[in-house]
Amino acid sequence: MREENLHKDIVLLNEDVSSSDLYSEDLAPVPPKERTWSMWSLASLWVGMAVCIPTYMLASLMILGGLSWLESLLIIGLGNLIITIPMVLNGQLVEYLLIF
Repeated sequence: MREENLHKDIVLLNEDVSSSDLYSEDLAPVPPKERTWSMWSLASLWVGMAVCIPTYMLASLMILGGLSWLESLLIIGLGNLIITIPMVLNGQLVEYLLIF
């Protein structure tokens, strides 16, 4: 319900800015009706960022440094959670600012 209220207040740009030097098709905002990402898309992105070679390397270095595998797992999980919160808030803030 709240999401519907946000989308109805978004004002779309009516003028053509595609001739600007600063315009990029890849970076242009997508109109609300054309957005296809769901919660599963965001979850997949998060898993893809969390389960990668640098994460495995970090965990192995923690274990080599004297931490147990469980402590390493908890620290990496907490770090990913700390990073996820600002990412989600940033996305919500951008959407909120588009209203005004």
